[in-house]
Amino acid sequence: MASPVPPLAHCESPPPLVLTAEEMAQLEEMKLSGGLPPPRPAQPIPEEMTKGWWRISQPEQLQELIDALNPRGIREKELKHALMAHLEHSAEAGISPCHGSLEFTPSEEEEVVLRADSPLPWAESVALRVDMAVLEQVEVMEDKVANASMQVKVRCLPSMED
Repeated sequence: MASPVPPLAHCESPPPLVLTAEEMAQLEEMKLSGGLPPPRPAQPIPEEMTKGWWRISQPEQLQELIDALNPRGIREKELKHALMAHLEHSAEAGISPCHGSLEFTPSEEEEVVLRADSPLPWAESVALRVDMAVLEQVEVMEDKVANASMQVKVRCLPSMED
């Protein structure tokens, strides 16, 4: 007699990873050594990389960046479209696409000091309103739990007006 339940679909799993002898040796070595290699000691950042490393000053650098962007990446695709539009507008205006400088160099009189943000002023009335809103949300949640029959039916919750 035929079963009324259709047979389960056969799920094909991928075949096991085939490693070469050299890869197997490397895998065994990593297992014995405890996995990843030890971290290298920290090194200082080179001076030429601390400022202006992001600046594109040559049209060739801009074209290299555009060519390197992945068209499947959402943000990279948007960046590519924006850079291409910039190139088109620069060509229409007859200027170099890498004109101008965005580098910030403070004068010697200016002292660039980063200060911690000051905490926002605390207002007791605002804190009271927030507390009351949270309390109201908790009470609404209690009502939902009670109405969903998740509580024991023998006990009734007092009404909120009491």
